[in-house]
Amino acid sequence: MPDNQDLIWDCHVHVFGDPLQFPLDHSRIYTPGLANAETLRSFRAQHGIGRTVVVQPSVYGNDNSCLLDTLAWFDGGARGIVSLKPDVDRSVLLEYQAAGVRGVRLNLETTAHKDDPGIARRRLEEAAAQIEGLGWHIQIYTNLAVIASIGEAISSLPLPVVVDHFGLARAEHGLKQPGFCELTDLVRRGTYVKLSLADRLAQSPDRMKPFAKQLIDANPERVLWGSDWPHSRRGNSVEEVAPFGIVDDALSLNLIKEWCDTDQQIRLTLNVNPSRLFA
Repeated sequence: MPDNQDLIWDCHVHVFGDPLQFPLDHSRIYTPGLANAETLRSFRAQHGIGRTVVVQPSVYGNDNSCLLDTLAWFDGGARGIVSLKPDVDRSVLLEYQAAGVRGVRLNLETTAHKDDPGIARRRLEEAAAQIEGLGWHIQIYTNLAVIASIGEAISSLPLPVVVDHFGLARAEHGLKQPGFCELTDLVRRGTYVKLSLADRLAQSPDRMKPFAKQLIDANPERVLWGSDWPHSRRGNSVEEVAPFGIVDDALSLNLIKEWCDTDQQIRLTLNVNPSRLFA
């Protein structure tokens, strides 16, 4: 994948294929509509996005088939973040690597133990052992309280860690809310963070500006942007197909440019940082 300075990277999207081809996990907590590789291509073209990182959604559990199919469809124009079984064979990981996978996702926020730092720390260590030597990173989806509790474990890992969605900081709680200072310090020390999901963390996404600026100022070489397309939501029941959220994706991308103080910070966020991490 060439490093092109003009390419915009969207570091967080999900893809949902035909359920007859890619069955949904029985333990899922929602049922998404169709948002396949072809519709993702249209989304990329509409917003001038050159590279995409496809993140395994919880509705597929550890079955990464839909994600891998999407990576093949884009033929080098996308990277993937998978979810792994504890006993996955090394040969499978090498196949994933060849397909364009560059990380493993720890989705702690949608589990019954989402607030347990002990479990989070254990899963972090297990994931690091699984992917040792591959050049991958760990992407962690959890809240600020857990992040603050496992900060030293994150910093001590010999591989990159990416924190999803501002660490789930909430705009209404301000910059001094418990855990955000610890997240900022982790970013300063080298942890990556995604400036994404602003539409769900604030009544108006522009209200996440102080949080974005503090994280960018802490370490502009460790911030990423993700659209969270196609904006999956939970329905009234697990079986009911839940409509995707209505989000102004153009605004999301423009806000990133406003939150950065310089053209260099914009280039770091949208191109240089992801090009390095997902090489």
